[in-house]
Amino acid sequence: MTEAVAVQHVLATIRAALVVTASEREPAEALLRSWEADAQPGFLLSLLRITEETAAVEEATRLLAAVIAKNVVGSSWRKTLGTREWSRVPAEEKALVRESALRLLLADPCERVSVQMALLLRNICQFDFPGLWQNPIDALLTAAGCVDPTSGNQLPPERGLRALKALKQVLRGLQTKRFVADATAPGTPFTVVTERLNAERKLFKERLLVAVAPLHALLARHMQAFMTCAEGWQLHGQFARAAAASCTELTLLLPSRESLPGGDAAATSLLEGVHTACGALMRGQPLGGDPGGPGALTAWAELGGKLHERLAAMVTAHMAACPLPFGPLLPHFLGLFVGSALVAAGAEALRAMRPKRRVLLVRFIAKALLCPYYRAEWLEVNGGQVPLNAATSGEVDKARTAHDALSAMLAPPQVAPLVEALVAKYVALSPDELEEWQSDPEGSLELEAAPDADTPRPVGVGLLLCMLERGGEGPGRALIDLAARLQSQGDGAPPDVLLMREACYRAIGEGFPHVSAFISFASWYSAEIAPQLRDRLAAFKAQGGASTIMAVLQARALWLVGACCGELPQQQWVEAYGLCVAHMAATDLVVALQAVQAVMMMTAALLDDQAVLDQANAAQLQASKQAARGGAGAVDAALSAAEALDQEAVVAARERLQWRGEALQALLSQLLSSCFGLLGRLSEAESRVRLLQLVSVVAEAAGEALRPHLGALAAALPQVWEAATATARRPDADTGSVARLHSALMAVLTHLVGKLRGAALEDAGVQGVLYPLLQYATDPGSSEADVLLEEALKLWAVVQGAQPTVSQQLVNLLPRMAALLHRGRDNTAAFQLIEGYLLLGGGAALQPYGEGIAAALAAALRSVSRTVAEACAPQQAPPQQQQPNAQEPHIPQQQQQQQQQHRGQGSQRGPLASEVTQEGLAAAALVDVFLQLYPSDVSTLLAGSFTSMAQLIADSRVPTAGVQMKAHNVMEGFLEVLGR
Repeated sequence: MTEAVAVQHVLATIRAALVVTASEREPAEALLRSWEADAQPGFLLSLLRITEETAAVEEATRLLAAVIAKNVVGSSWRKTLGTREWSRVPAEEKALVRESALRLLLADPCERVSVQMALLLRNICQFDFPGLWQNPIDALLTAAGCVDPTSGNQLPPERGLRALKALKQVLRGLQTKRFVADATAPGTPFTVVTERLNAERKLFKERLLVAVAPLHALLARHMQAFMTCAEGWQLHGQFARAAAASCTELTLLLPSRESLPGGDAAATSLLEGVHTACGALMRGQPLGGDPGGPGALTAWAELGGKLHERLAAMVTAHMAACPLPFGPLLPHFLGLFVGSALVAAGAEALRAMRPKRRVLLVRFIAKALLCPYYRAEWLEVNGGQVPLNAATSGEVDKARTAHDALSAMLAPPQVAPLVEALVAKYVALSPDELEEWQSDPEGSLELEAAPDADTPRPVGVGLLLCMLERGGEGPGRALIDLAARLQSQGDGAPPDVLLMREACYRAIGEGFPHVSAFISFASWYSAEIAPQLRDRLAAFKAQGGASTIMAVLQARALWLVGACCGELPQQQWVEAYGLCVAHMAATDLVVALQAVQAVMMMTAALLDDQAVLDQANAAQLQASKQAARGGAGAVDAALSAAEALDQEAVVAARERLQWRGEALQALLSQLLSSCFGLLGRLSEAESRVRLLQLVSVVAEAAGEALRPHLGALAAALPQVWEAATATARRPDADTGSVARLHSALMAVLTHLVGKLRGAALEDAGVQGVLYPLLQYATDPGSSEADVLLEEALKLWAVVQGAQPTVSQQLVNLLPRMAALLHRGRDNTAAFQLIEGYLLLGGGAALQPYGEGIAAALAAALRSVSRTVAEACAPQQAPPQQQQPNAQEPHIPQQQQQQQQQHRGQGSQRGPLASEVTQEGLAAAALVDVFLQLYPSDVSTLLAGSFTSMAQLIADSRVPTAGVQMKAHNVMEGFLEVLGR
């Protein structure tokens, strides 16, 4: 078809894809997807022809055409596999697309379309720059200077700004560029392919280096104009922001600053100018001139704050990419970011900044602390070389300058003000967060539990951890001294002091491994935390008995107990556990939920102790078996068995498990009562998940001690099930939260049935939730099926194992089993469940599903047999080379060499996946049970299974010796069945 016809066809299809009627829209969408996947010749150019028709085609259609074009290039412009590459897009069409995309970027009147053109250019450059398209960066830089790269005419500043923003996208895309050179003819030497790759890499670096000087000049010119309030400062500020962002991306692509035009001096000069600008931007004052009055100054400061973000990111990129050349500049930027930005700035002024700006300031300091070149270890290794040449000596001096600046920052007198500033301005709660605590307690706690990593508080805590890890005693003592000073002011201190105290609790808890040498948590608990929890408990159980500020402090104290409970001796641990359980009944919802988290962490400690004992018992059993076999190692094995349970850690774990278990049993009734009481107060799925996780941990740890409380626990489960069902039915339901709620409920039931077995299954309340939940979670049509199915099958197996016979409820689940077998993705668990049905005497219940089971067994065994045989077979030599064609290129030289390395009789493929082994053994075990229980009835039904197993045993590809262990186990299982 001609291009004109193609354009009209594509245009009609895009318009149809935008209509509301599904019968017309869906076929059009499917056709567009097929064109995109197939890289239909003419399709891309048609999309751009549609996009450029600003008068004849409506904007929504043009925008969709631009979006599709961008996606097509990303998926089909050039396909690669190893060193193979191919494309159905003709070279002539690609050239026209490149030209049109750049022209549309600069000319299109719609900003949204231009953004898509920038992304289209980014995708093209990832493939074609620089080998097939050398000048896109030069063209964008020319356009950024407000000159049309094609005609040389002047461009409006707004179009130049577009080009500069597009340049950032292109440079960012080049960071993930893959260099691919296909052999052009069969037998091309590998050295030729390597030379082509190296030549393109060299050209890549050369073209980027050419861009450095003009881009730096753009940034310096517009930054200076903005900082001095030159005419049009608003536009200069926008240009400076875009230029700084492009400089950041370009810096990460360059090999070193010494290779730049002008060497290191040019980059240093630019960074010195950036330092001066950042200082003025922190003060919110221009370096000169007047923006035009108070209102204009506010607008200047707002735009300046955004420019400051880009400059801070650029400086951080320079430090990360070229740490040694940046070393002499680090003290100056540390003084700016630490002294001016963190310590000198007031809390209100700092919080008034955009979060992104606050994050970037702190991230720079953290990255400097983490930089390996600025550490004493690097200096010891590189500075100790004798003799040092001039280049090495200069590098060591630069690194030592940075190291000394960081060391001074982490030592008195600088460290204490920095720690206090971080605690007050980054870690402490803000007034807005206090309001959220009151208006949305569950939401505030959820944000606390899973914060956005790019927000000020997590980054501030991260910087504190970096300081503690690197600075040792200095930051640690500064933090402890600050906490002591704040605590000495008592509960009557101003709110901001109490909030800082809470922030200190958090900082100490997060960094406790680093501060444990300077503080005894047991002593701290006894002196401050325990009295606080005891004395305020009554107030928190009374409605309105405690203020929000005190609730914040109490919640953090509970969190701290949970985080550091392993440091408490027996008496304090038992007391703390009781206090945490008691706080679950607090009227403040955040305090109650934080108590839930603390109780769960402390209860989980019992499971950790039990795991230590289980591991020791397993080691003893293994050693005892070895000793029983006799032989030279019998005595050593017996000694190992004796030592396994006498290790100090094991003895301590056994003792802890004893008294911790007693504490749990003593508080079990109160704990469960508080859980059930709290359940009715919750409205968010994540909060219910948190509560159910505690119940699950308690059920696992308490075991038989839970039996007296079964009735109360079973009575509460329907409430959770109803809430989960209601949440799932809501049109705006978060599928992830609903799935986690169902998963937590299944975990509770799994532990409940696993520990109490028949007693749990006979309870009507448990039955009313257990079986409907299993039906729901094993429904292949459910939106949560893939997430819940593994846990549901585990619960199904636990329920089955707790019954002496096949109950009617288990029979009712068999239709789900049939659907699972048909899907074929969970065969191992399904076969094991069917085996359980047979062993419990449920053969009659399985009879209606016999053919489906037989078909699933045959298919699974056929697949396993084929996989095992292929894994055991020696690899074959690759086929003779053929001339490539347009559809399927030849195998490149590199792949030929790799195949040569793998040739040879007897060379084996990789090991079998465990899933294959497990599926084969589960299928063989099920067939074996069928044979034992129904020897005369299943021979015909399972004929396909027998055939598949026999084919593997007789397969000529399987060697007689040297078979890998997993394959040997599978075949041994098959032989046992066939022998029967």
